[in-house]
Amino acid sequence: MKSSTKRESCRYLSVAYIRRHEGHGWFLIDLLTEEAERFKVGKKFFVAPPLFALKELTIKEVKIKSGRLYLRFFESKNLVKPELILKHYLQIPESEAKRLEPGEYWIHEIIGLDCFTLDGKHLGKITSILKTKANDVFFVDEGKYLIPAVKEVIKEVKIKEGRIVVKELPGLLEL
Repeated sequence: MKSSTKRESCRYLSVAYIRRHEGHGWFLIDLLTEEAERFKVGKKFFVAPPLFALKELTIKEVKIKSGRLYLRFFESKNLVKPELILKHYLQIPESEAKRLEPGEYWIHEIIGLDCFTLDGKHLGKITSILKTKANDVFFVDEGKYLIPAVKEVIKEVKIKEGRIVVKELPGLLEL
């Protein structure tokens, strides 16, 4: 497969966030994926939003220190100010993402869905997702409702229809 800096007409997923410049070309990276193995020397990522002529970053070195990921990029030596790539995302084409099991969804597929109860009451739109060790929590209308993403509560997810249906358990919709 040929590498290209041209962004074909496909969807991209953010897999990391460039948090801080640590000096000597090292950047502290926040992972937005469970696939840490994708961050290896030579791997290319698209930069989002694109930064002038810099549209891709290629990993030069990887280190893990105190459980945190640090990367150096080949392209950072060409930056007058390495800080310019801070607060940017590293993205991959959706076609490179791991295949999900039935009933699993990408965060970007869930955010924006309309949330309804089993009896048809519209609760609002899912505006963000909190990842916890136990389960994800869907924020409906910026936190008006907090819906745990567990089988007892989530009854239907219809991505193409833009809706999710939840079972209203006692206390679930009370603030």
